[in-house]
This record gives sequence, C-alpha cells and structure tokens, in this order.
Amino acid sequence: MSKKCEICGASIAPKFLYCRECNDSKWFPETLKIDHTFYKNGILRREVFVEIPEKISKLFSNGNMGMNKLRAFFCMLRNAYDALNLDKKLTFEGIKPRLWAIQRAVEDRTRRGVTPESFRQFVIHYLEIALQNKDELYGFVEFFRSVIAYSR
Repeated sequence: MSKKCEICGASIAPKFLYCRECNDSKWFPETLKIDHTFYKNGILRREVFVEIPEKISKLFSNGNMGMNKLRAFFCMLRNAYDALNLDKKLTFEGIKPRLWAIQRAVEDRTRRGVTPESFRQFVIHYLEIALQNKDELYGFVEFFRSVIAYSR
C-alpha cells in the first residue's frame, strides 16, 4: 500500500509524508507550476492564493529556505513593482533589470548553498511569467506573498 507525497503527489511509502526529492527540496515539481499567466478571465486565479503556495512553502521549509531568506527576495520583487508604480517616468521595460537582478542573486545563493535548488527553479519559472507585463508582475507579487503567508 502506498500514499501520495503531500507536495508533488508522487507515490511514496505510507510511513513518509514527502517523496525524497521534495523532502530534500532539490527540484521544483511540475504540479506546483502555474503555466503562462496568473490570471483567468481577467482576475487573479485561485491558485495564486491557496493550495499551490501552501505546498511550495512546505517544499521550501524542507530545503532550509527560512522566512528571512524568503522575505529578502520578496522585498527585492516588491521594491521593483513599487518603483514601477511610483515613478511615472519608469516603464515596464525599465524595471526588467531589477527583475533580472533577482534571478542573478538567486543563482549566486543557490550555487553557494544558501538557498535550495527548488527555490532557484521557482524563481526562474515565475519570473519568466512576471517579465511579460505589469499585470503578470503584480500576479507574481501576490503569489509570492501567498507563499510567505503559508511559511513558518
């Protein structure tokens, strides 16, 4: 008899909560990826606020991605979004270097073992969506805020 991993849904032995990959936070499961957009019918999708962010927070906590690290990266993201809203001369294209800098910082910290590989994959996947336009950037801010809300 087997059961499913609470994060990715893979089959595991009944005595475990998570599969080996999720327990070690070495990968970012496809089941935790929202594809192409944070919106459905012009409004933010339900998945931006519940279920997926909760599972992502469990994955990151298994990989020693503490609250301080999450908040540091969230602040970088939110500061980029706030600058876009506050500086009327700044265009969405002008904000992209700040977003690329987030990816650069994540790459560096993952390489040094400060953040888990799953977090690097999370940022790469969702930044790709956020780099489409201002609305998608807002969707990523809200999504990241939800991940932090479920984190310990």
